Amino acid sequence: MDIVTQEIVDAHWIETSIAIIAPSKLFTESNVAENEANECLVTRAAYDIGSNATKTMAATVNVCNMTLENVFINEAYPVLYRQDLFSSNTNEFSDLIQSLGLQTIFNARNQIEQQYDAALGHQHGDIEHCAVATAAFRTANNGEDFVHHLNTALDFPVNIISQEDEGKLAYFSALTKLDSEEAASLPVVWDIGGGSMQLTYKNEANDFFVMGGEVASQTFQALVLEHVVHKESGETPHPLNESQVQEAIALAKKHLVFDEVASSLIHQKIDQGTSVIAVGSVHNQVIQPLCNLATHQEASFYTKADLLQAIGLLTNKTDQEILGLMEMPNEQFVKNQLTNLILVYAMMDMMGIEKVQTMQTSNVEGLLLKGC
Repeated sequence: MDIVTQEIVDAHWIETSIAIIAPSKLFTESNVAENEANECLVTRAAYDIGSNATKTMAATVNVCNMTLENVFINEAYPVLYRQDLFSSNTNEFSDLIQSLGLQTIFNARNQIEQQYDAALGHQHGDIEHCAVATAAFRTANNGEDFVHHLNTALDFPVNIISQEDEGKLAYFSALTKLDSEEAASLPVVWDIGGGSMQLTYKNEANDFFVMGGEVASQTFQALVLEHVVHKESGETPHPLNESQVQEAIALAKKHLVFDEVASSLIHQKIDQGTSVIAVGSVHNQVIQPLCNLATHQEASFYTKADLLQAIGLLTNKTDQEILGLMEMPNEQFVKNQLTNLILVYAMMDMMGIEKVQTMQTSNVEGLLLKGC
């Protein structure tokens, strides 16, 4: 699969219309419209192989106006690649996690194929499958070898993408949810995964600025375990007392280091009132629900003040006490709840972000539009 280049971005997202060759006079207007509509529709399946989970989405895609017409699968499966690396003495994926990762994608692909036949009767041709792998694969010594194995075993493209391309995918995934006026405002898009974080901005000249860092959900939890609570990798950092929370905030700020050019420009835009859109599972499945719980509201945004309330709610609580507060689809992620809040608060404080709008979207939507 080709990496997202500026040319691809220009062709697929920046242009607002696509020129269509004028039809022959032998076709009626209805035939032309029907033919054009059929030619525009393809069926795609995208796989985002992240540090904490593998996300999958399959849909009918209109490649002419770049929209998702019919999403028939949208799933996420926990596969803890980053935690596996933390447990390794060689910085390599274990045989066990590789086997689990491959089987997860096999099962997801089979489910997608079956659902496509059942729901849509295979009416838009064969499914185009493609996948991207992110931070843990960039870090692992055997990441490229594992991806090569995935390519061979799955028989569809799997590619390790750079942080810049990861930020672009998140940006355009967010644009699929915005109306034209909101998109024209050129927001900052903030994505946090298990092993990397990106803040992305595109200016009016279509130049991208991506603040990419390696401190994210899993990596920050590991830092807190090592430097604040002095526990082994894989253990829970909970409970954290108030003093430890303050120490963790300072620790996050110390390790949140980004490219100076991109950081300076994005910070300036935020100071000027540019909106910040938060995408991905950390913002939407951890931070927003915890802020809503702490503030007793149902919102699709949160503020720095909301984060402080949520941090206070989880301070001094054990894993079981946190589980008692909230409904979690997967209990193994409870260890990240308070450290995620602390990381996001530290980042907002550093960048002068007072409020973010959360948006239920992820890189798989951008990948669906881009294709292989």
